[in-house]
Amino acid sequence: MNYRNLAVITTLICFALAVVWMLIPGFILNLWGVEFIPAMGITCRRAAPLFAGFAIIFYQSRNSGPSELRSALIQGFTVACFLLAGLGCLEYVHGYAGVGIFSAVLVELALGLAFLNVAIKPQ
Repeated sequence: MNYRNLAVITTLICFALAVVWMLIPGFILNLWGVEFIPAMGITCRRAAPLFAGFAIIFYQSRNSGPSELRSALIQGFTVACFLLAGLGCLEYVHGYAGVGIFSAVLVELALGLAFLNVAIKPQ
């Protein structure tokens, strides 16, 4: 997969997450087997703009060629994806999240590996 296609896919995923975290954060938490409490909604809704920002960053950079800036985006997002996947596994092991957390872990691993592949074979 080339950077452009991966950036567009990442844009769509991040935009969808921004909307869901902003409007119905309990949906994702329920999927993960985590009980939603209203005070938790503050953190969930505050995460939404971060995903919106990532969506804009990747959409705007979709046509960029190999460069130091694009490499920085790829490296930073790859690290974030792998750390999130690891944290998701730990939350499951400690009993803080149910098996549904692996829906997020799988997406995070897939994105991390896809960006790692683009970093290794820039197009």
